[in-house]
This record gives sequence, structure tokens and C-alpha cells, in this order.
Amino acid sequence: MRIDSAKIRGYRLLEEADISFNNEGGATVIVGPNNCGKTSFVEIFYKFIESGNQNDFTVDDFSIAQRIKLQESATDIQEYFKEIEREGDLEENLKKKFIESLPEISLEVKFSYQDEDNIIPLYRLITNLDEEDNTARLACRYFVADSSKLFDEYKEYVLNRSGENDGLGCDILKFISRRKNTFKIEYAAIEEGAEYYKKTVPDCGVYKKVERSAVENTIKCHFIYAQNRFDDTTRDSMHGLSKVFYKYFRSLISKEQIDLNVLEGRVNKISEMHDVQYKSSFDAVIGSLKEIGYGESLPTPKVISDIEFENFMDNNVKVVYGDSSGDFSEGHNGLGYSKLIYIILQVSLFIENIKNMEPRPGVNVIFVEEPEAHLHPQMQEVFIRYIGEYIEKQLEKIEDNTGVSAHLVVTTHSSHIIAENGFTGIRYFSLINDSIDKKTIIKDLGVFSKNIDKYTLKFLRKYMELRPCDIFFADKSILIEGVTERILMPEMIKKVSDKAQESGGSRLDKEYISIIEVGGAHAMRFKELINFIGIPALIITDIDSSRMVSGKSQKCEPTQKNAFTLNPTLRSLYSDIKEKRENDESAQLYTDTLLSLKSEDKVAEGGNIRVSYQIPENGREPSGRSFEEAFIIANASTIHNQKATIKSGLTNKLREQKTDHDILMNSYMIATSISGKADFALDILMLDGWDVPKYIREGLEWLNKA
Repeated sequence: MRIDSAKIRGYRLLEEADISFNNEGGATVIVGPNNCGKTSFVEIFYKFIESGNQNDFTVDDFSIAQRIKLQESATDIQEYFKEIEREGDLEENLKKKFIESLPEISLEVKFSYQDEDNIIPLYRLITNLDEEDNTARLACRYFVADSSKLFDEYKEYVLNRSGENDGLGCDILKFISRRKNTFKIEYAAIEEGAEYYKKTVPDCGVYKKVERSAVENTIKCHFIYAQNRFDDTTRDSMHGLSKVFYKYFRSLISKEQIDLNVLEGRVNKISEMHDVQYKSSFDAVIGSLKEIGYGESLPTPKVISDIEFENFMDNNVKVVYGDSSGDFSEGHNGLGYSKLIYIILQVSLFIENIKNMEPRPGVNVIFVEEPEAHLHPQMQEVFIRYIGEYIEKQLEKIEDNTGVSAHLVVTTHSSHIIAENGFTGIRYFSLINDSIDKKTIIKDLGVFSKNIDKYTLKFLRKYMELRPCDIFFADKSILIEGVTERILMPEMIKKVSDKAQESGGSRLDKEYISIIEVGGAHAMRFKELINFIGIPALIITDIDSSRMVSGKSQKCEPTQKNAFTLNPTLRSLYSDIKEKRENDESAQLYTDTLLSLKSEDKVAEGGNIRVSYQIPENGREPSGRSFEEAFIIANASTIHNQKATIKSGLTNKLREQKTDHDILMNSYMIATSISGKADFALDILMLDGWDVPKYIREGLEWLNKA
């Protein structure tokens, strides 16, 4: 038994969001920039499934579009009741519009099951007996119970305030926030295609209301949040690990199993008894830590009793770490290992609770928020690699567990967790923020991975395994050739931002930019991924000019006659303007054609990807073939005046150049003499007053406005 998908309507940024759960192995990993709805996705499950308390919802939970629509309706009502003479038909229309504008929130969860599963937990959600349909759907809805009554109350409210600011100070959002009792939570079993959200007429499809007990029998959620109350300093008065170990112990053993009559005068013996019980209870959990990244050489955590005479059962546990030298307190272990222990213990507690529940829920979901907090990259990878396997093993230990499943949902900002978990489970939350609307759409990278060619998918997977890729958390992205651009890009972004600010524009360096070093040969491998997630991206690449000499391709300056580009990214992007010239065996992309393109021609179809390659600085100087040559051309005067600063194998070459014009005219030869690109980049950083090459400056200016 499992969750296939969920539909969310009207909740915060999740105005209309559909998400599928990963059922192909591994976790469902929720990623995206900050403030795009990842936490909201977790919270709606808490409010509807785990809590079920209508008071957990607030006015702030309604989507922006719904609040705007409600405010517009309320303004019309206020304007109407300002008038002395009023038309009755118009009031009815206003009432209808008001009722239609009332906000609500819904969550629809689709379950599926196998023939061999025990479907008793799910039976109240099954709406048909079709043998071919092994699905069930739960709809959760938070809405106004009596909309006509609420209209009458608001009408009265406006009339009573008609003398105050002409009745226009009647804030509808404040009005409904003080009337939480007018809202209710309702659950229903619905058939496929039924539209339960904003249900105002009975023909929304087949549905039947169910009690909350039907929800509790079907699905159970557990939440492990990023903000854990433990520390690794002497100020750790919370003893977070100790408390959660004790909570886990209480799930295994009840007070009645402890003989409280022996407490007086026998505290030490009782402590010894607890030590034995704790050891027995926690051996399996502590033993599992090493399977998911707790180092072999680290001290083994132990749980011992810490009995207070006046309070026998409560707060009588503390965690210590022991080796041959003795025991030391929980604050002496690092935060990373404390966080790892905490998560595993919370998972174990959840599974123990499932084991003890009667009836046992068929579907269980564990939400883990940002597990990477305090965990170093390798520990993050080991955690996500083995946590699912650990959960499966624990579930297998439950007697009569037929059909019982557990989904792992992880929200993260860790590129290491993404790379280890793979594309199939990634769900990308993309924020649409324009003058018309502001909402989140959810993109399924499992679908993406099935719709691109196998070589590109393999390349992207391998790239993300070898290099942390933060494109899923960025506002924008820059794809660069190599080490020189990587070292200098932050400073170039700063220089362009300074210029933009001087002219009243925004600063690019205040946005979250993912810089991906990928080379000219592979930049286009990222094109489909960039288009899929929908962020603006700038590809900075080299024109890589060449010409045919004696039947062989030979590097040359871009302005030479019949020079063409060897750059795979440019050849792919501009394949439609390749041409055959004299003696060509096949069509080529000629550099004079590239140099003649206007700025708008460098933006790919779709508008979110732009390419930048070397161009003349002001139309007169030669055009560089590489970044290094383009930089020399753009900064000939600066380099001439600060020759001593430039090393990287150019000392003799630069000494030969008597003027900055000489440097300009010999830029190609100078660039090919550079001994180390990284050294050249570091030399540039030591120069005063250097300029960003034009082709990069134009690209960054476009990205700043994109």
C-alpha cells in the first residue's frame, strides 16, 4: 500500500500544486530556492493528517490569489452599502460573488494497493468495487461551513461601521480571522475525476464524507524538523538526545512494568535495572548507527538511568558516551553525530508507535526537514543512501505487516543528498512570481529523466556525483568554460553589479547564482535541465575559431577569412545558420556570421538561456579566441601599465611589447604563451582597475535583468 500522488489547492504558495511520490526506490526529495513552498508542503500534511485541528489554520494560510479575490468582493460590498438607495438584485449578486470568493484549502491524496495487501485500513476510502481499480482517494477540505451566515455577519459589520471612513475600513481578512469557528475541516472519499475543492454543488463527482478515524486508520505521519534542541556545549540544558531516548523507551515499556514499591532505599538497584533495560532496548538502534555513517572509531553512545527520587519515571534518562577511559556527557559528542542519532531514534520511535497501534495504519510517511544540518557532505550521502534501507528493515520486523509501507520525504538544500538519491525522486518547487500571480509549481524530475536521451541523463547524473551542483537552489545560473572564469566570476559579477547600481539598477550579486564549470563541449547537456526547471541561465563559452589548412583544422584568430567555430555548444545552438562555402565538404558555422549576430540573437528559443562568446570590444579591436585573449584585448592599457603584476609565463612576452597598442595587436600570441590559466586568473585579481571583457559584461547585464 502506498501514496501515488497528492493535490494541493489554495494553500499559501501552493495555489494549485500536484506532486507524485517516488515509488521507484529512494526518498521523495523536495528541492527548490528559499521561500518556494517546501515547508508548506510538509505543513499541510501536518495540519490535515496529523493534527486535524481547524484552529491550526490561519488566514495567512490562504493563497494570495484567494485573498485578493476575497478583498475585491469585500470592497464591492463596502461600496454598495455606502449608498443610501440600494438595489435588491445587486445585493443578491454581491452575496453570490462573496460566497464564490470565500477561500478554502484542500489536500487530496491518492493511494494504491496490491491484491495481496491488507486493505482493511483503506476500506472506507474505496468508492467502487471495480477489480481493475486498485486505488482510493482521500480529500481533506478546510472551508466556511455556513457561507450565507458569514455574508450576513459581514454585511452587518459593514453597516455598523458605515460612519467610520465611509465603511471602507472593514478589513475582510481581519474579520474572518476573528471568526475561526465559521471554518471547519471535512474529510471525504472521492472517485477519480471528482473535484472536491470549492465544492458548491453536489455534481462534483462521487464522494462520501468520512470520519477522522478513517484518516487515522489509513495514514500516519511523523515529522523530524531541522531545528533540534540539542547542543554540543556545556550550555546544553535541554539534553535533547536524552529526552528522545527516554521517549523511545516509554514506547517500549510502560510504568506498570516497573515496581515502584522498591524505590525507597533501593535507588541504586533500580538504576542498575534501568541500565539493563535501556541497553536491551537500544542495542538494535545504536548498532544500526554504524550502518548509516556513525564512524567505527567513534565512542559508542550508551543510555544510563538518571533517577531523581521525587520523580521516578520522568526525566530519569541521560545519554553518555563511553570508551575505556570512562563515560562523558552527551554535550561532548559533535553536533553532526548528535543530529544523526536524533534522526535515527525518531524514525525508530515512529516505527515502534506503528507497531503498537491498533488498528495499524496502512500508509506511513516520515517527513525529514533538512537532514543536512550539522552533517558534513560525506555523512549526508551515507545518510540518504541507507536511511530507506534501515526503515524497510525495521518494518519487516513488525508482525503481520502485510501492506504496511513507509514513505520517506526529505526537504533539502544539499546537492550531496540530491546526487546520491538520483533524479527519479527529485521534486523541484519553482516559484512563479510576476505582476499577475505568485505561486509555486512542482516539477517532477522523474518525468524529466524519462523524456531525455540516455547519454544526456547519464552525463548529468555523473556530473552531479562528481561535482556538487546547486542549480536546484539558485535563482539563476552561469555555465562557464574552466578554471580562469571560475576564479574570476565572483569579481566580474561584482563589477557589473557596481555599474548597474550606479545607474539605478539592481545588483546581480545579491541574487543566488549557481556557477557551473562544464566546458564548451558539454554546456548544451544542461540545456534541457535548465529549460525544465525554468531558471535564467547564461552560457559563457569560447568562440574556438579554426580554419582548414592543407586539409586539416588549425587554430586561428576569429577574424581570419573562412574561420569557423569548433565549439560544440555554439554549433548546436546555431545549427540553423551553418553554411557551405568554397571547398567545404560539410556545412560550417563561420565566425564572421557569429560576430555579426545582434545581442537579441544570442538568446535561445524560450528566452531563459543566453550564450556569450568573444566579440570585439568596440568594433575595431581584434576579437579574442579565448577568455584569456579577450581579457588582454579589453585591458591592454592596464596590463601595459602594470606589467610587473602579470607573471604566469608572460614576463618576457610583455617586456617585448613597447605600447598598449603592441599588446592589442599581439594579443593572440600573448594568450597562447600563458603557462597556467589558474596563475593568470590570480594575476588578474592583483591588477588595479581592470575591466570585464565585453562579451561577459553583456551576458551578465542580460542575466541581471532576466
